[in-house]
Amino acid sequence: MEEFYKTIEVGQKVKICGIDRKGALCEAVVEVTGLYDRSSGDYGFDYSVISGRAYDNTRTVEDSELVNREVTVWPFHEEEDGYSKSHYEFDYILTEKDKEKGMIRLDPYFVSKQWGLGSKDETGIIWHCFKTIARFGVKNSKEREIKALYNQIKRLAELEGVNLDERDE
Repeated sequence: MEEFYKTIEVGQKVKICGIDRKGALCEAVVEVTGLYDRSSGDYGFDYSVISGRAYDNTRTVEDSELVNREVTVWPFHEEEDGYSKSHYEFDYILTEKDKEKGMIRLDPYFVSKQWGLGSKDETGIIWHCFKTIARFGVKNSKEREIKALYNQIKRLAELEGVNLDERDE
């Protein structure tokens, strides 16, 4: 099967993903603005950023980056029927203190605060599920963790009046 990046055309919107100089994973939707000499086997391309953050400021993807899989390229599909993926976007803007430390520690408490779990679920069950998932198989056996998650969701359904026995059609 031919690599997707070998089939792109000028004007096409694609997603690119790569690691920036600081080691952060970056993803952007871009429009291809120019292609390198494909007849010589060079599949590099120039682009302009539509959304997201590119891995560097050159606005160029080199052939060697594609071949060595330092940058990945895949199709971008416009959202259909008003469907939005924005609920998957959880950007955290680094503070000066974060930058000075050179890292941030992602733990369930921090992520819960960023996602606002407490304001979305007054019962605290969603937070408890998240904490269970974060430590899955580390603190307790997998069997115990699965049973805990099941019972937590079962209780949430009871409190929210959701019948788990009914199937969505």
